[in-house]
Amino acid sequence: MSQYPPPTQPQYPPTGMPPQRTSAAAVASLIFGILGCLVVTGIIAIITGIIGISATKNPAVKGRGMAIAGLILGLIGTVGGGLCFGGGGFAAVMAYKEAKPAIETVSGFSDSASKGDYDKAMTFVDQTAISKDQIQGIVDDLKTLGEFQDFTPGKNTNIDLSAGKIDFAGTMRFKNGATRSLDVSLRKQTDGKYKITALQVAK
Repeated sequence: MSQYPPPTQPQYPPTGMPPQRTSAAAVASLIFGILGCLVVTGIIAIITGIIGISATKNPAVKGRGMAIAGLILGLIGTVGGGLCFGGGGFAAVMAYKEAKPAIETVSGFSDSASKGDYDKAMTFVDQTAISKDQIQGIVDDLKTLGEFQDFTPGKNTNIDLSAGKIDFAGTMRFKNGATRSLDVSLRKQTDGKYKITALQVAK
């Protein structure tokens, strides 16, 4: 007489142990950590990582590894992004500090020329690079436009800090509403001031 094995009993989870679920915060932390090349996403990864780690203290919640990984990636992204932004901000400040005296030189030249003061205009110019006749022609043009107001550099600005050279393309404005387009190159002198080495004025 053949014997049949007893039927397999179904396996039930131990009493009091509900099925585990993955922490949504842990998942979010990992995702934002991977995207943490931006400071904002890095901060979100850190916050959700902390929440996820806290949530996984409950045995019914899993995902602690993801939360920790997201937290670490978030920290790396936030620190790295902060350094990048900080470096960019420092470079911008240095460029502004370098450009400011050059703009003052251009403004001083433009103001003197608009008043017809040739001698003073020449003090802003490297006379070994620009002819006196060219400056005289610019002075004769600008003095017909009335009082100088300001000079505004345009987008085409090139600053070479190592060479102490700045190229501007901008606009001279006069109080009567007249304008002149200006392409100018300047070089830093030993006294820290800039002098104009090339100049082109157009209507």
